[in-house]
Amino acid sequence: MRGDIQSRRLARQFYMIAAVVLALAIFALDVLSPLQGAAAVLYTTVILVAARSHDRRLIVLAGGFCFVLSLVGYYISHWGSTDDSPAMRLGVSLIAIGIATVLSARHQTMTEAGARSDARYRSIFNAAGFPIWEADWSVAHSLLKGTDQPTVAFIRDISPTSRITDANDAAARLFGLDRKEDLVGGSMEHFHTPEAEAALARIFSSLMTGQNQMEEEVRFRTHSKGAYRRRSACFGSRCRAKMDADPGNGDRRDGSKPCASKV
Repeated sequence: MRGDIQSRRLARQFYMIAAVVLALAIFALDVLSPLQGAAAVLYTTVILVAARSHDRRLIVLAGGFCFVLSLVGYYISHWGSTDDSPAMRLGVSLIAIGIATVLSARHQTMTEAGARSDARYRSIFNAAGFPIWEADWSVAHSLLKGTDQPTVAFIRDISPTSRITDANDAAARLFGLDRKEDLVGGSMEHFHTPEAEAALARIFSSLMTGQNQMEEEVRFRTHSKGAYRRRSACFGSRCRAKMDADPGNGDRRDGSKPCASKV
């Protein structure tokens, strides 16, 4: 954790120094070259460099700094000139700097909001007192496209292709494991019972008809001390998935989403 914070701090300092050096180089080019203010539009690259720091305040400061340098460069080189061309190019440059600053700052704001939302979800996910796990059934989904009605035998065949991508500690305890890391990365097939496979067949049948939420009650096997035993209790399993993917919403290319199960 401390190493990550230090790395981010060093990255921000690097991009801040790079942005200042680049801005001063463009300022020198603007003042000393015969381009008559055309070089000022290059200040937008300074804002893009500052945006790499993922620091909204640095982005805004970089935009303001470039704005001031553009005005100073125009004052030094063209103040009092009767030619209107440098003034027009300055106006275009200032507009470009403003747009680049606003867009970069807005993008960073949205990124930070998304990160906070993910952190809240992850906190709730891990602290929940009931078992939750996420499974990737993308390969199985691609195989399902070739069948009209999933059968229990078909579910049994495609189950090894699924992978548990995340789980909380309660899910590990549900399956008789000591740590959630023992569950993540594996397949659910080891915990399936005939009832679970039949429920999965019904779930996938519902998904293929366009439903995006369903609930089934199933029995799972649990792993205890190297041997599998069958739990006598029943658990409710809810799966949300989407068969027709929208790439803009983070769906997988093959048209499936992770299946989040809650017990």
